[in-house]
Amino acid sequence: PGFSSLGIFDIEKEELKDYYPEFVEVEDECRFRGCVHMEEPDCGVKAAVDKGKISKERYENYKLLYEELKSKKKF
Repeated sequence: PGFSSLGIFDIEKEELKDYYPEFVEVEDECRFRGCVHMEEPDCGVKAAVDKGKISKERYENYKLLYEELKSKKKF
């Protein structure tokens, strides 16, 4: 009754943010177009996390998934 692992190989790391509706709601506040909400300055998503508008745990899970996608091998 649960997942021991989850494979997410059908999307690119840059597309992951689109699966988080709460990110889409504030990404117009990001300074840069195409912000992936990781290391960019003036990120609307990171600001929303800091203000408690987006769950810190959900953002941390996003970062883990992003790094997993970033490290996947291209075939």
